[in-house]
Amino acid sequence: MKLERYNLIVFVFTVWFILSSGNVIGQLGYKRSSHWGDRTAGNMRVNSDPSGIPCTGVTIIEESFESGLPTGWLTVDGDGLTPRSETGLTPGWQVITDYRDPTNMVAVSPSWYENGGGVSDDWLISPPIDLGDNPCLSWTAYSQDGGFLESYEVYISITGTDTSDFLSGTRIDSVSSEIDEYTIRTLNLIDFANKTVNIAFRQNSNDKFVLALDNIKISNIVPVDIGVYSVEYGDPSPGDSLEFNINIANYGSETVTSFELCYSINGGTSFCMAVDTTVLEPNQILSITHDVKFLSDTLDETYSFCAWTMFPNNGGDNEVANDSLCEEILVGDPVGILSNNFEGFSLFAFPNPTQGVLYLTLLENRKAIRLEIIGMDGTIYMRENQRIGQSEIALDLTGLPKGVYLLRVETDNGHVVTRVVLQ
Repeated sequence: MKLERYNLIVFVFTVWFILSSGNVIGQLGYKRSSHWGDRTAGNMRVNSDPSGIPCTGVTIIEESFESGLPTGWLTVDGDGLTPRSETGLTPGWQVITDYRDPTNMVAVSPSWYENGGGVSDDWLISPPIDLGDNPCLSWTAYSQDGGFLESYEVYISITGTDTSDFLSGTRIDSVSSEIDEYTIRTLNLIDFANKTVNIAFRQNSNDKFVLALDNIKISNIVPVDIGVYSVEYGDPSPGDSLEFNINIANYGSETVTSFELCYSINGGTSFCMAVDTTVLEPNQILSITHDVKFLSDTLDETYSFCAWTMFPNNGGDNEVANDSLCEEILVGDPVGILSNNFEGFSLFAFPNPTQGVLYLTLLENRKAIRLEIIGMDGTIYMRENQRIGQSEIALDLTGLPKGVYLLRVETDNGHVVTRVVLQ
């Protein structure tokens, strides 16, 4: 029953509050970043929540409600009904602490009302958005109570922000029973390319409970864009041969029929395989077992693992920033830090040797770093400041002469120099 579910929610958050007040670090469920961040569950890491693929490409607008309802967004309480007190909510859309994660904020709308209930009619409306030539919309949603799954609609308008503008416009999605887990949904908006639009989410559940929305994003999709989405490798013991199941996502608008998939351990040899007998449609995921296994040491160890894609459709990737995925692999029960940790942070540069693009990953977030590519004679071939949101960047070295270089990465906390070979 809803009341029982409400009491369970109160109990869970009470336990969490007590643990936190007692300086005991405890986490109920799992922690999510507010920007499609990494999620770790056992020995699996993903670039985003595993239930779907969010829009990539060039971001036009992105809202995670971390600072409340943003300027320019509108809410309309079209039903005029009073939510039951057990929901703890006021009428219409509002921003609260995430039920699933007390470090995150979400927009929610109740649909359980006083005096016999009724059908919800709550609107969450975006500001005007100038779309590109290949626009994409994605968002995260869930029903708070698995016994009362919410329904809602998504509309687009090119004439204004009144609810009548949306109802006379285009309904681009209708969800009849949103599940009670984080769900990423993605829509192609190509029919509205290069237009100025408003997007609206309409809660229309009948006597349910609470619908939650987060991470609303619109971007302009590039034609060719694939990347490593997640990696699974089981629960290995020291001395085991690790087999990597690597999931590849097609973020672009074109079907991909061939590419190369590579990985390296501790920044060493790159193991690459050609994938040329597949059809990877846009917004789909392909699972591949890499044909080279890794033999782990007989001692408990932590390894730095990086996997990446190259040469989709025998050409270049239009967005290289999401091609790769790096993580620490735990074999056995290792104690200590990675061996390539310099002055408090770990740097992975791969593939090395490289034929052009060099991917850099810092395990610890650094907001500002300086990069230098230095020839063996001391000549500085490249110098630039980078602002790293996810601690991952790509350097294009294709314009430099082939040879051996030094890569110097500097932060306000230290620096590291490593050798790079350009073939």
